Amino acid sequence: MNRLLIIFILFGYCGYGQVLNQKTEFNYQDSLRGTNNTFRNWWNVLRYDIEIEPDFEQKSIKGKNTISFQIDNSKTGKILQIDLQQPMKIDKILFDNKDFKNYKRDGNVYFLHFDNELEFNSKHILEIQFSGKPRIAKNAPWDGGWIFTKDEKNRPWMTVACQGLGASVWYPNKDYQGDEPDLGAT
Repeated sequence: MNRLLIIFILFGYCGYGQVLNQKTEFNYQDSLRGTNNTFRNWWNVLRYDIEIEPDFEQKSIKGKNTISFQIDNSKTGKILQIDLQQPMKIDKILFDNKDFKNYKRDGNVYFLHFDNELEFNSKHILEIQFSGKPRIAKNAPWDGGWIFTKDEKNRPWMTVACQGLGASVWYPNKDYQGDEPDLGAT
């Protein structure tokens, strides 16, 4: 009995030691998505107004997200980060109701480049049109993504599970938990 207990403790300790010695390596994309960086920390999301049109047969979606935001830091930037995970893509952006073309994709984020810094305390609207075939959840809700299935009467049924993965798996937003929309979302 004592030998069994010692073996159990020894194996348990060795396994625990291996867990402690494992290093998690974060890459550039992880740091863009997980932190309140210089591309996010100068603007505050006020509201999201999301319109979505799913296509059950194609397992695709298209829509637009109108993001109302305010400049809340006197140290504003000229580059604003919008998160949208691949393979979803941005089709068009309007900034304060005018075509905005100065943006570039970098992995799972888009950087919007402004000619000038935006004025402190000013409010703005980004309308972002997007489309694509979103990631399909393999084991929802644990791995995240869209679910396209049929109910017991063989009717199409769609939903999304993205709590851990982030809402940017299907629509463009500021995917940072420290900045939820102050005025909600529709």
